[in-house]
Formats: sequence, C-alpha cells, structure tokens
Amino acid sequence: MTSTHARTIAHPPSSLPPLPTATKSKSKSKSNHRRNKSSTSSTNSTTSNASNNGNSSSRCWDWILVPGNMHYAKNRSSFRTYRRAPGKINKNRVLGVGTVELKVRRAPDDDRPNTLVLEDVLHLPNAVCNGLCVGRYRERNPGDDMEVAGGEGCRCQVWREGDGHSSHEEEDGHGHGEALWYGEEYHGCSRVVLWGDPQGSSGLEDADAVELPGVDASAEELDTLHTRVMDRSLV
Repeated sequence: MTSTHARTIAHPPSSLPPLPTATKSKSKSKSNHRRNKSSTSSTNSTTSNASNNGNSSSRCWDWILVPGNMHYAKNRSSFRTYRRAPGKINKNRVLGVGTVELKVRRAPDDDRPNTLVLEDVLHLPNAVCNGLCVGRYRERNPGDDMEVAGGEGCRCQVWREGDGHSSHEEEDGHGHGEALWYGEEYHGCSRVVLWGDPQGSSGLEDADAVELPGVDASAEELDTLHTRVMDRSLV
C-alpha cells in the first residue's frame, strides 16, 4: 500500500461553537417540574428508541471518504448532538449541524470496536450518502496517520503511532501503531468499515463506480452557519 497526501485544503477561520447542554427553565415551579418529569422521561425514551431502532432500516450507513473541507450526514438519526440551522452551503441544502459518533472496526485483522467522533458535521438530507472529509479529518486529528491507496481491497488505514495492540511489521520494516479505523473499496470509493456491519438504505447499491463530490464551505458560509447555530437551541 502506498502513502498519498490529500491536496491542500483552505480551512475557513471560523469554527462552530461547542454544542451547549440543555438547561432547565427557571420560570417553572418545582412542583411543575416534578409533575412533568415522568412524562418527559417517557417521551424522551420513546423518541430515542424510535430513532435508534425504528428508523435503522431507512438510515444510510455508508460513510464515504470525500474531498472538500466539511463532513456531512444524510440522516438526522446519525447525529449524537444536533443544532437546527437551515440554509445552504456550496449550493447544498443544509438542515443543521452536529456531532456524529461512529462505532468502527479498527483494522482488517483487528475486530475490536472503536468510536470515531466527527464534529461540525453538516446535515444534508439530499446527499447520496454520508461523507467523511479526508482533509478535515487530518486537520482535526494531526496525531493520526492515514494511508490512502488505490486498487481493490483496503483503500484506507488510520492509526496512531506507538505500541498498539494491532502493531505489525510490513515488508519495509515499518510498524504501524494502534489501529483506529479503516476503509474498504465500495463501488469505486473508500467506505469506512463500521463495527457490526449495520444494514440500511444505500444510494450506491446500483452504481458500478461513483465519484462523490466534497463540500467546500467558504468562510462567509460558515460565519452564517455559526450565527444560525448561536441563535437556536438544541433540538
């Protein structure tokens, strides 16, 4: 496998603020809070179960490595935290932004699960599938090493240097450290391998080979998104 470098991507100076935690309204009395607590807990539980189970078959689980400077997800159910921020970025319809946590497999020879956290992920409902931006990942994770290669089989490997559980020596004597996640060839693209191989809808199943576009958000577009996020509460 040969190592390649992603093209230089200009990263906009503005970044999205951390998603705040929900706060209780001070105008509500303690008695109202106690009366509504059980009802709220029941509603939240139902919503969570519906999101995690009921919609799993319609959720897209394809996370494809893409260019650009932003990650994006097709389904609202993919997000761990979420802020509504309707608008457009790079001619793409955006409904919100948030954090996505993916349970991934570390390496072809290491089936231990790992959690891949992607922040400031755009919600693009009209996207063919989900996109993991290579350039943004490298910028946000400078301590991780990434190899991207063409051809069939394993197309991408990501690891952190050190004495890891899955360290191994290659023919040139180079030893990889702790494996974090990897991608395999899928319809001409590199797709992140998720732990447990979850099944859902896919916009790539009928395609022989595709080249998915990345999302290049300008500094002005991110500033506008930043303002919308600051003006809205958690959904």
